[in-house]
Amino acid sequence: MMFRFCLFGWIVLLVGGSSVCSTRRAQSAEPESTETAAQKTEPALALLSHRCGECHAADAPELGLDLSTAASILAGSETGPVLVPSKPEQSLLVQVLGAKSKPHMPPDEQLTEEEIALVSRWVASLDPQLAAGEKQTTAADREHWAFQPVQRPALPVTPEDTWSRNPVDRFLLARLQGAGLTPSAEADRPTLLRRLYFDLIGLPPSPDDVAAFVADRSPQAYENQVEALLASPRYGERWGRHWLDLARYADSSGFHEDRDRPHAWRYRDYVIGAFNNDKPYSRFVVEQLAGDELPDATPESWIATAFARNGPSNETNMGMGVFLEKYRLDQLDDVVSTTSNVFLGLTLGCARCHDHKYDPLTQADYYSFLAVFDGAQWRDLELDSFQAEKPVLSGGVKPQPDKVAAMVYTDRGEKPRTTHILWRGDVQNRGPEVTPRAPSVLDRESWTVSLESPLPDDSPAAGRRLALANWIVDPQNPLTWRVMANRIFRHHFGQGLVATPSNFGRLSESPSHPQLLDWLAAELRDTDSVKGLHRLLVTSAAYRQQSQATKAGQAIDPDNRLLWRMNKRRLEAEPLRDALLALAGNLNETVGGPGVKPRIRPDLLVASQRNKWPVVEKEGPEHWRRSVYVYVKRQLQLPMLELFDAPSTNHSCAARPETLAPTQALLLMNDEFARDQARDFAARVQAEATDSLPSQVELAMRMALGREPTPARIATGVAFIEQQAARLAAVKASPSAAELAIADRDALADFCHVLMNLSEFAYVD
Repeated sequence: MMFRFCLFGWIVLLVGGSSVCSTRRAQSAEPESTETAAQKTEPALALLSHRCGECHAADAPELGLDLSTAASILAGSETGPVLVPSKPEQSLLVQVLGAKSKPHMPPDEQLTEEEIALVSRWVASLDPQLAAGEKQTTAADREHWAFQPVQRPALPVTPEDTWSRNPVDRFLLARLQGAGLTPSAEADRPTLLRRLYFDLIGLPPSPDDVAAFVADRSPQAYENQVEALLASPRYGERWGRHWLDLARYADSSGFHEDRDRPHAWRYRDYVIGAFNNDKPYSRFVVEQLAGDELPDATPESWIATAFARNGPSNETNMGMGVFLEKYRLDQLDDVVSTTSNVFLGLTLGCARCHDHKYDPLTQADYYSFLAVFDGAQWRDLELDSFQAEKPVLSGGVKPQPDKVAAMVYTDRGEKPRTTHILWRGDVQNRGPEVTPRAPSVLDRESWTVSLESPLPDDSPAAGRRLALANWIVDPQNPLTWRVMANRIFRHHFGQGLVATPSNFGRLSESPSHPQLLDWLAAELRDTDSVKGLHRLLVTSAAYRQQSQATKAGQAIDPDNRLLWRMNKRRLEAEPLRDALLALAGNLNETVGGPGVKPRIRPDLLVASQRNKWPVVEKEGPEHWRRSVYVYVKRQLQLPMLELFDAPSTNHSCAARPETLAPTQALLLMNDEFARDQARDFAARVQAEATDSLPSQVELAMRMALGREPTPARIATGVAFIEQQAARLAAVKASPSAAELAIADRDALADFCHVLMNLSEFAYVD
């Protein structure tokens, strides 16, 4: 039996794969069709049909590649185009016909030079505007809910409404009433304050904070707490950490070398400062994408461009030639994918090698978006503290006193590159040239988009990234404001109105409350204030609900998508570690600067092959800073943070998982850090309470749980400490008074350790 390589098999072999097809039966004689008649008028098509039709005819084309008509050839195969209109030298179909192509097709009875020239002339004659294998955006594509203009809807009518406190509640209540549900009662004041503290600043309230709030009966008591927390410098540390998840922030480069990035922390501090200062969200976006191209650029705006540099890099192993170009494009893919995910909620990176499988996003869209960034460079610069127009390449030297060392992303002084579509993402398989533009599905007649340079030809910057940034924050952009409003809502309520915060495409779930999403998006767009949206959400009646479930709610809406109660949530990794430090009185509130490296068990440090993590024998105040300031090493994360679901920094993290694993409990029980904090917590309790054991138990529980314990709980705690002290003292035959005191101290430390392991401590109602 004879086997032949099909045309597409040779194409795949040429780009690195292989495919073998079995012999097909000879085509039966059939009446001449319209297509066959048309082929007679185009000799190249007749030739391809005759010589390649056995494997690539219309009846059952191998891997979808049908060479019988011009339209079917333009449609390409299942894995991408094989033809670039008007450019035979860039067309894979023509490339594999040549005698110098190894391998080439057909495998036997190869085409003559005259036949190859015939096919080449036909390809050269095709209209260059023809889309080779590219999907065309249709009106139906633009009907997807996320692509509709953001319009502020009217507030719904909610009869007999005595519950709503602001417009957020009106939208939620309308849905609840329609489902036959009623909101839950308001949580008690200690619960509300603890919820508010962890949400806005990521730290627990002190017993004095709780007592003062409970005693404050003024009508504005709650709102005053909200304003105080939003004004706290701790707020930026909490909400900056959310953004760093999206920006895949780390202090090292990753890969084998995992080199230190000594200036990466400046971007982290920029983000924290932006949230604390309530920088307008539009300016926040523009600075991160094009802070170097702004007319009023400052060192701060230059530092913001590290958003495009935060991803992993492997500068010491880039290779040469085609490998170097592939590495460069991989880095650009990280920028394109992260930018589209974070700001637009689009998975544009899926269109790198082929048209998006689900969304109306094409390869041309991907490479046109990439063209915006094509030419910018990753640099370490010394920025003038007072003037950033002319930064000087530092080469790694320490900056002068009036200079700020930073890592930036800039194309100042560089000419933009010519960008081509790369079929199947292959750097050696260039398609047609593209120019910068937004995804075509978002280009409407009422909103003409052009990302070509808006700056004069003699400008030192290309201006493309600034044009893109301005397009992203344009009030008419239907995605930007929805995406950010949904992110903020999700962090406050434990679930987003859209369940997939970085994917608003066709695979996303429809919004649970589409009108509320649009109202919040319009509010954020019109006010340009992230703090304003926080204020609106946390002062709503919906946010103040109890988290306890009801039978009616469970029966009608078990997933709580209608928010008939508040969602109970586990503390994230950073607030959990910070809360342990706060209880122990050890939290170092120093702001900003290079990341700190707390203790990691020596047996785990073997993973730190390069850029080694130091061996820390004993931790001190310099290690006990907030977790947002812990050095983020891609090759070796701080184990406690990693175990409690701190994200991988190789990609943008839209939503952290909330796992429940035995190793988490084991770490809190046995880790040296947890035991040290428990001992210091006990010492603090002894210093601040009376010598009475019940008073110590009461204070410890108030500090750890944020509420007054019941007499029964106090009695249980006292009994535990007494039994534990007796057990510890029994080790000695005749313990002295000093030894008994040590047993009492250690027993109290064990009790404090138990409090740190309670689910009531780790979860927020």
